[in-house]
Amino acid sequence: MLDDIQYLQTALEATPLQRLQMWKALPEQPRKPDVQMKKALLQSVPGHPAYDPDAARAGLALLADNYPRNYGVLARTRLAEMRVLQSCHTQVLGLQKQLDAVADIERDLEGDAR
Repeated sequence: MLDDIQYLQTALEATPLQRLQMWKALPEQPRKPDVQMKKALLQSVPGHPAYDPDAARAGLALLADNYPRNYGVLARTRLAEMRVLQSCHTQVLGLQKQLDAVADIERDLEGDAR
C-alpha cells in the first residue's frame, strides 16, 4: 500500500507530461490489482489525457469492494477526496453564477443611471 500512496503522491506532484508518461508506463495487464490501483489513481488526477474521473471512481470502488484490506483503505480514501473535490467544484460554479448575476444587476443599474 505504501507503494501506491507514493505513486499517488508522484502523480499529484507531476507535470501533465510526466503524468502521461506514467500512464504509458503502466503494464498491459489490467487484471492485476496493483496495476488496477495505479490506473485508477492516475485516472483520478487531472491534467493529462488519461484523466477520467468516472473510470477512476469505478475502478477505485471495485478495488475497495474486492480488496478491502490491501487496496480498500487507499481506494476509499481517494474516493472520499474526489467527492470533496467535486463538492468544492460545484460550490465554486454556484458562486460564479451568483457573481455573474450580481454583475448583470450592476450593468443594468449603470445603464439606468445614464
